Amino acid sequence: MIGQRVSDHWERKKKQRELDLAALVQLYGSYGEFYAVWKAWNAHCSTGGPGLAAPADVRWQLLARATTAEGIVEALLVKIVTERVLTDAQVDALGALRQAYKGLRHAVTRAERIAWHSSKHPDYTAFKGLQTMVAGLLTAGPSARRRPDPALAARTFARVTANVYEQTWPDVAVAARVFYPDGKEPTELTCPLLRSR
Repeated sequence: MIGQRVSDHWERKKKQRELDLAALVQLYGSYGEFYAVWKAWNAHCSTGGPGLAAPADVRWQLLARATTAEGIVEALLVKIVTERVLTDAQVDALGALRQAYKGLRHAVTRAERIAWHSSKHPDYTAFKGLQTMVAGLLTAGPSARRRPDPALAARTFARVTANVYEQTWPDVAVAARVFYPDGKEPTELTCPLLRSR
């Protein structure tokens, strides 16, 4: 009887770990899709003359891909908030990452380039830092003793999906200490970061 309980416990932990790793693969895929759509969209916005011909519906194609990546992240947010009791900093990071993904969809919808001109652009640096912070949440796995009850999970999800991070999401990366322009320590940073739009 005791042996069966121990075995069941380890099987549940193993299955949860497998699900977390599958979610991590989805997060990595969403990042890759974001990157590909961003580069394709900016290239499309830059080709005003002869040369590379784009399909007539390229904007719709890229919008669909950006929306899919955003939707995958949104689904991962539900998973994370229902399986973990989160700190305020973790909630902020999830909400900020969500807004970063929304930014790509908004750029395509508005027919605007994403003006991240270098690897140390503040928004791009913040996006990379937030992505790694959320990936860290998934690799750490939830504690079986710290699952939120449904009310707490719902409240946390409402906080994560609130639009309060719409203009301040890069500042969340600075506050969370996951902001490293070109991998170096940030110097002379002031919040809020200057936003390029």
